[in-house]
Order: sequence, then C-alpha cells, then structure tokens
Amino acid sequence: MFLTKITAVAALALSLIAAPVYARNLDAGTYELIEFAEELGVTVITNGPNCKGQYGTFSPRTMTIDVCRVSIVNGKADMEAHSTVRHEMIHVAQYCAAKRQGRLSYVTLMEDKDKFTTFVTDSISLDAIEEIVENYPKKHIAPELEAAAAERVISATEILDIVKFRCRDGL
Repeated sequence: MFLTKITAVAALALSLIAAPVYARNLDAGTYELIEFAEELGVTVITNGPNCKGQYGTFSPRTMTIDVCRVSIVNGKADMEAHSTVRHEMIHVAQYCAAKRQGRLSYVTLMEDKDKFTTFVTDSISLDAIEEIVENYPKKHIAPELEAAAAERVISATEILDIVKFRCRDGL
C-alpha cells in the first residue's frame, strides 16, 4: 500500500511537471504545491480509496489530500487534477488559519465579507454556488465557496505563497 501511494504521487507529480501551461487550469506550479504539501506532512494520493465521486478531499485528521478523478493522458495529468490540487491546498491554508485562531474547523482566508462575496460571485457561477450551498454543511459553505473560487482564478504559484504564509508555523 505504501509503495502504491508513492507510485501514485510520483506519477501525478511527474505528469504535472510535464504539463504545459496553456490554460488557467493547467498550471506548471502544481508540482511545487504537491512538494510543499509533503513538506508540511500532508500525503497526496491520486484516485485512492477515499475517492467516492468527489474531485478531491483534504483531511486534517489523516493529513492527506486525495486527488480524485485523475486521468493521465500522454504522461500528463488532466486540467481537473491541477484545479483540484489548488482547491485542496486552499483548504490546507484555511486549516492553518483556523488553527492559528484556536479553532477546530476551517475558516475563510478573506475576512472582509463584502470582498469575500465579490470574489466568490466574480469567480464562480451561480449554479456552482447553489450546488455548494445545497451539498455542504452550513459551517463548510463559506470555506468551500472560497476554495472553489480560488481554484479558478488564482495560480498554483500564488496559492503556494498563501499556504506558505498561513502555514508558516506548520500544521
């Protein structure tokens, strides 16, 4: 099992390195995000047993990120894998921010409610917002909206800077 995890992570990391940047979702900085996650003690797993229909998960309890629905074509991960890594790393930053505040759950990184609302509504569709509101527990809605918006408009390199700042004291 351990060897399978290493093989999966290596395959995803190598495929992400090789991927050219030709769309916002296909981001050359994804490999650095994975590398930093592992420096923090977070294991990144692709298409693992926790993948049950979702695109990805971050579990602070197990310190794992599951990147689900990964397709590797011609040695390159699909755009969704890149987007999922960005999304889940925002959750890592939210977890670090919550921990610094002495809270047990995620918190949003944007504290100004008006800026938060503008960021979300400018970044994701009303349908996507409604889907999140309908499918997540109330306490997870705002962090999930923030992560969904961030994955679409913030590069992996910028997210890496955010995670480094928010997790400067470690996990």
